[in-house]
Amino acid sequence: MSGLNKAFLIGRAGTEPEVATSRSGKRVATFRLATDRPGREGSGRTDWHTVVVWDELVPLVEKRVRKGDRVYVEGRVESREERGRGGPRTRTEIVAEDVIPLGRRS
Repeated sequence: MSGLNKAFLIGRAGTEPEVATSRSGKRVATFRLATDRPGREGSGRTDWHTVVVWDELVPLVEKRVRKGDRVYVEGRVESREERGRGGPRTRTEIVAEDVIPLGRRS
């Protein structure tokens, strides 16, 4: 039996997209996405997600996503281990399968 790994997020881009080329020659863009969770009596929490965009979606993100913009992201959750100064750590990212800019901040 296979599982389901799907993420649907609507939030605000917290950073400008950074575009690079991978070792294999593919273009990749990354940006941070902030999503808000309402809390009691006006207190809430902001969750931050790292969004990774590959190949054909990169030009869209490069041209149409700016810091502060509302963005819809659909994709899958991926985790990977990284080695750092403090030892190994797990990094969780949203690998986008669809990105829809929803408009500029007002």
